Amino acid sequence: IEVMHAYAADPATVFARVSDHARFIAGRGLVCRVVVPGAPDANGLGAVREVASGALRFRETVTAFDAPVGYSYRIDSLHWGPLRLPFVHRGGRIELAADAGGTRATWTSEFTLRVPVLGEWLAGLMARQVRAGFVALLRRADRPAA
Repeated sequence: IEVMHAYAADPATVFARVSDHARFIAGRGLVCRVVVPGAPDANGLGAVREVASGALRFRETVTAFDAPVGYSYRIDSLHWGPLRLPFVHRGGRIELAADAGGTRATWTSEFTLRVPVLGEWLAGLMARQVRAGFVALLRRADRPAA
C-alpha cells in the first residue's frame, strides 16, 4: 500500500501531527492509545500502540523515529474479536519531504494474510480498506489540532 498527501505546512508541523498517535489515529470508531512509551517522547522509538476499530484490534511498535522526516512501525498482532489473524506485517512508514513550500507525506505498508485459498483475495480486500483509511487519516491531519 502506498498513499500520498500534500500539506501546506512545513515538515516539522506535519510530523508533530502524524506522530501524535492518539490524535492522528482516531475518528469514526478508530481509537489509538500508547501502552508502552517510546523515546525521545511517548510516541517515539519503541512506543507500543494499540489500535481498535470495532471488533478489529492491533498492536504496533514504532521501529524508527526520525523527526521531522518520518517514522516506521510494525504491526505485531492483529485480532478480530478473540481470534488472532494470520497477518504478517513487513513494516509501515510515514515519510515526509519538503515540497513546493509545504510537505509531501508518503505512507507505505506491506503485509500478507496467511489464509489458505482465500488469503490473497482477503489481503486485496483488506488493502483497499486500509488504503482508504490511510487517505482519510492523512487528510484529517491536514487540519490543525483544536
